[in-house]
Amino acid sequence: MDRQDISKYILDRLSAAEDRDDLIRNICLREGIPWPEAEALVSQVATEDEKIILRRQSPIDLTNAFMYSLAGMLITGFSAYALFWPAVESGNFSWGLIFNLVRYGYQMALLLLVGLTLAIGGMIAFFNTLFQLNRK
Repeated sequence: MDRQDISKYILDRLSAAEDRDDLIRNICLREGIPWPEAEALVSQVATEDEKIILRRQSPIDLTNAFMYSLAGMLITGFSAYALFWPAVESGNFSWGLIFNLVRYGYQMALLLLVGLTLAIGGMIAFFNTLFQLNRK
């Protein structure tokens, strides 16, 4: 293979998020070059084509971040509703809320925390990916 084909192969594999060590091993076996030379080649292609790699990976990253955020919002909404529904249904916010917090609070509080963590983490990842795309 010539240098351009090897660079295209490395770019495709890095865009597919292949493990860097596996990629270097494959290049060593295919081309018969030593590990340090293959590692330098992979690093060179990764730095030169960083923007292309990021753009190829961004649809998956954005979709994952959006789905995590959506799942977190749904879990948060469900757990908040389950905690506060007796107080809302009865119109008595003091006794219904206290009873429900005592009875289900330990379960729903943990679920609320997990949902908030998912939602906030998903939003951070989503905007981080967008900022990286605009920065490069």
